[in-house]
Amino acid sequence: MTSSNDDVSVSGFSDDEFGILEDLKSLALGEATPAAKEEPTADQKKEFDDKELLYIYDSLITTNTYVESSSISKTVKVAWRSRTLKEANAIARLIDSAGFNTILSVQNHTNTMNMATSLVMFNGRDFSKASLADKKSFVECLPEIIIVKLSESLRKFDYKLSQATEVGEANF
Repeated sequence: MTSSNDDVSVSGFSDDEFGILEDLKSLALGEATPAAKEEPTADQKKEFDDKELLYIYDSLITTNTYVESSSISKTVKVAWRSRTLKEANAIARLIDSAGFNTILSVQNHTNTMNMATSLVMFNGRDFSKASLADKKSFVECLPEIIIVKLSESLRKFDYKLSQATEVGEANF
């Protein structure tokens, strides 16, 4: 089957793949929207202890960094480090200079670079002194399902830092 949309032609898809492609196009055009999420309750919003968040905020303010270990499974541990503005700007410059053609490519490579920049330890392997290039190469060789779990873990870590900043600003 062949389809054309905004001068983009696709061919070589099975009927099932073509149906999925059409559904994705509909989503992209806003014709279908995912179910609305319910607002979290006050108990759900209180994910972290204020004392812990204040400790994180203090660490960010006094040492300009925060490191935390977590598990992505029963046996696999990872440690993340907060990223600096300098590192975020360097990632943005690299991504901007790469000339990617799609948003997906920009997002994937930005996520990879964020993950590599923040990675301190993976399953006992120390990356605290490793170069960004070495960490990026390591991350890119992991199975995709592990990357999904690492992405979830890093997102939670970044969210926790955000919550720590909010609590810290409110209390100092």
